[in-house]
Amino acid sequence: EGPVQVRMALKKAEKEFELRSNWSVPETLQKWLQLTHEVEVQYYNIKKQNAEMHLAIAKDEAEKIKKKRSTVFGTLHVAHSSSLDEVDHKILEAK
Repeated sequence: EGPVQVRMALKKAEKEFELRSNWSVPETLQKWLQLTHEVEVQYYNIKKQNAEMHLAIAKDEAEKIKKKRSTVFGTLHVAHSSSLDEVDHKILEAK
């Protein structure tokens, strides 16, 4: 429903532009463009927050592995665990 109305408003605006030399954005189109922009900004911010959260988790996991490696038994445990795979997966999620 929304995208169709935006397309119709754009077509109407194009026709008006062709007819007028001192063209201005129709109020309806202006409202749709503003709403679309606001929704896109919110979506971007949510995606950015999620990516930052995944990155922080991955960094934390990597730091834990680094600490485990510093102990004698930790090196053996890290080498035979799936911790590295989990961190790799979390880094990919953050991307």
